Amino acid sequence: MTTTAINDISDLARILEEHPEWAETLRSLLLTRELLELPAQFAAFVQEMREFVRVTQEQNHRADERQARSEAEFANFRQEMREFVQVTQEQNRRADERQARSEAEFAEFRQEMREFVQVTQEQNRRADERQARSEA
Repeated sequence: MTTTAINDISDLARILEEHPEWAETLRSLLLTRELLELPAQFAAFVQEMREFVRVTQEQNHRADERQARSEAEFANFRQEMREFVQVTQEQNRRADERQARSEAEFAEFRQEMREFVQVTQEQNRRADERQARSEA
């Protein structure tokens, strides 16, 4: 092994370039354990963040799909409600027409009954008069 004198930082830099395997030993002597563990911790953090982003994107995608299904179902529901309202309005219109016809027929029937009662009363009055004349 050769001994090399280190007079300044540039000598140290040159020696570490010539012997890169010594850099790790120097780092372990100069840096604390926490600082030495930082790159591995950062790599683990990056991996956790990637996983978090992936899971979040999947959740967002599923939420978007659910939202799209909900919107489609709501649009279908609104269409069905419009159709229901139209059918109901048509049924109500026909019921109103039937009611109006029934009321008109009933009014006509009442008028016919009044006329019948008047005719019957008139016939009864005449019959009473004939009977009174024949008895007299």
